[in-house]
Amino acid sequence: MSIRVTCDSCRTTLRAEDRHAGKRVRCPKCREPILVPAPVPGSEDDGSEDFFGATESAASSAATKSAVSSHVDTDFEVPEPASRKRGDAPKDRKEDGGWLDLQDDDLRGEALPRERQLGRDEGEDGESTGDSEDDTSGSTRVKPRKKKTKKRARLGDEGDESGDGAVGSGWRQNLYWLLLLTLIPLCLHSAMDVRPFEERLEESLEGQEVNLEALAAQSRSVPDFLHSLAMQLPDHKVADAFLPADTKLHWVFAGLSAAAFFGLLIAMWPGARASPGQLLIAGIVTGTIGIMMLLSFQWIAMSTNGVMVRGRGILVLLFYIVKFIGFSYRCAVDPEMGFGMSFMGFVCGVGLCEEVCKALPIAFYLNSEKTSWRGACLVGLASGIGFGISEGISYSVDYYNGISGGWIYVVRFVSCVGLHALWAGAIGILMYHNQDYVSEFSFDSVFGFIAHYLLIAMVLHGVYDTFLKKEMELWALLTAGVSFGWFAFMVARARSAEAA
Repeated sequence: MSIRVTCDSCRTTLRAEDRHAGKRVRCPKCREPILVPAPVPGSEDDGSEDFFGATESAASSAATKSAVSSHVDTDFEVPEPASRKRGDAPKDRKEDGGWLDLQDDDLRGEALPRERQLGRDEGEDGESTGDSEDDTSGSTRVKPRKKKTKKRARLGDEGDESGDGAVGSGWRQNLYWLLLLTLIPLCLHSAMDVRPFEERLEESLEGQEVNLEALAAQSRSVPDFLHSLAMQLPDHKVADAFLPADTKLHWVFAGLSAAAFFGLLIAMWPGARASPGQLLIAGIVTGTIGIMMLLSFQWIAMSTNGVMVRGRGILVLLFYIVKFIGFSYRCAVDPEMGFGMSFMGFVCGVGLCEEVCKALPIAFYLNSEKTSWRGACLVGLASGIGFGISEGISYSVDYYNGISGGWIYVVRFVSCVGLHALWAGAIGILMYHNQDYVSEFSFDSVFGFIAHYLLIAMVLHGVYDTFLKKEMELWALLTAGVSFGWFAFMVARARSAEAA
C-alpha cells in the first residue's frame, strides 16, 4: 500500500511506501521537509507523482539505492528531477546530494543542508532554505533556517573559493573602505600653512648661545645634529614643536595606531583563514626583524660606494645589483638630484627594499596549508601596518621630537601607516592568485617575484616619496588616492573571480 502526502510549501502531491511512514523526507520540487503520515487503509493515489520511482526498472532502482545509501539511512529509489531550480546541487554531487539527500531521522524542527559552495541554498525568490554541517557519522546535521534576501545573502555570508565559508555580515565585507579615511590627515596636512623650520629655529636661537658649527662637527648624522640642537634650547624643543627632544610619548602614539589598525583587521573578513595571532606576528616580525634586515641591507648597499670588483661569476653579479641599490638610495636622499633621478632612486632603492620586506610574511603565509585571498590580503595589511608603525617610531626619534609640530605625528601614524598597509595588502592578493614565484628560489623566481608582485607598489611608493621630496604635496595626495583605488580594485577583482 502507498501513502499520499502533500507538500505544504509547493502543494505537490507525492506517493510514499508504507515503510516511510512517520519519517521526514525532502520534497523533490521545493526541497522543503515533509513528514510522511501513517498509512490510511484503503487509500489509493491517483494522478500523483511517483515520489519514490515506482516506474523505474529494478536495475535503475538498485543503482539509485547504491548512490544514496552512503549518505542516508533510507534506501528507497528516487528519480532524478527533470529540471532543477537555481541553487540545487548537480547530479554528481555526493556531499550534500541535492534533493537526493533524504533524511530518515526526525529533523527536530530544523532545516535542510545548505549548498556548500555559496554558504546558502536559495530558491527562486532569493530566500535561504537553511544551513547545515556534517557530523562524524556521515549523515547531515542541520541548523535552524534563517531567511534572508538575495541581496543580503550576496553581501553577507559570502563564501571563499578556497573554503573559507562564511566571512561575516555585509557591512563587515566593506570595512576596508575605512582605510580611505586614513588619508584624511595627509589631505589636511597638505592644506596647512606650516612655518618653515629655518624661521622657527631662528626664533628659538634668539638670546641663546648655541654654537651650530661645533654641534655639526660633533654630530655623526643629521638626526644626531637635530637632537643635540633641540636639547640645548629651552624646553628641549624648537619653537612650535609639539614634543621635547627627550620624550617617549611617540610610543603611546604607536600603541594607539597599532590598536586601531589591528582592530580593523580583526573586524574585516572574520572567517578568512588568517587568525589574529598570525596577523599580530606578521606585523611584529616586519616591524622588528624585517626593519633590522632592511637597515642592514641598506648599510651594505651604501658601503659599496667607490668599490669595484672584476669577474663574471654570480657573486660579482650580486655585488653590482647591491651596488646599484645603494646608488639608488643615494639618489633618493640627495636633495640636489632632479625629479627623474630621485624617482629612480625611490623606486629601485627605497620602494624595492621596503616592499620586499613587507612581502616576505605573505610568502610564508601562502606556504602554509590553509590559505585564502582574504587571508593573504590581511597578512599583507598587517605586515604593512607593522612596517609603518616601526617607521613612525624611527622618524619621531630622528626628525620629529623637539623639531616638528603635532600634526605630523598624526600623518605619520595614520596616513603613512595606512599607505604601507594598502600597498602590502594589494601585493598579498596578487601573490595569492599567482603563486608561481612564492616557494622556489632562483634568479628567475626572484626577478619574477619583483615583476609580478612588487612592481606596481614600488612605482606608487617611489612616486609618492618623490613628490614629497620635491614638496609637491597635492600630487603626493593624489598618488595616495590612486594607491587606495588600486587596492580597492584588487579586492573587487578577487571577489569577481570568486563568484565566477
